[in-house]
Amino acid sequence: MYRTTIKKDAVNEKLRIIDGRDRVHVFLDEEKQAIQYQTEIGETIPLTLEKEDHQIDLLFENMGRVNYGHKLLADTQRKGIRTGVMSDLHFITEWTQYCLPLETTEHIDFSKKWVAGQPAFYRFEAELSEIGDTYLDLSEFGKGIVWVNGTNIGRFWEVGPILSLFVPEGLLRKGQNEIVIFETEGRFSEVIDFVKEPIEKS
Repeated sequence: MYRTTIKKDAVNEKLRIIDGRDRVHVFLDEEKQAIQYQTEIGETIPLTLEKEDHQIDLLFENMGRVNYGHKLLADTQRKGIRTGVMSDLHFITEWTQYCLPLETTEHIDFSKKWVAGQPAFYRFEAELSEIGDTYLDLSEFGKGIVWVNGTNIGRFWEVGPILSLFVPEGLLRKGQNEIVIFETEGRFSEVIDFVKEPIEKS
């Protein structure tokens, strides 16, 4: 995530990301303004600036890299802000960059305040008397990543075609199991289910 502070030049400003990778959530004073992906990045994002100083946050998602061929070391494989970000005709500078390590969920503080419509981590507990290969129903969530008992089982996205993730028996245990979901679109369910078959988007 990138963060900076801008000063108001006018009430109505136009923000543009000049080449970024791969998908970005744009926030003004912690309020979501836009989501852009691939061909949308570079389009104008209108901002309304009411006060003198405003915080801008850009949450970029790396959607993957080419791992073979001539593009392996290509400049296009760099992620995040690439050329720059402009407010009207001026480049915005003095960004602070924050990395979000996703190798483990042990460092996450689930006691922090929850904000509706914002990216968030969710923690579920499931008490199982029997275990076996199964699927995790993610049809009520938007987009994100899932860990089961500390193991990353993959990404999901509401665009489909699959709205579930496979959970092998070896990751589960009789008794208490922990499921952690990092969800970026502000869509979530208070209940999560294991199901017998994969769920396809209709």
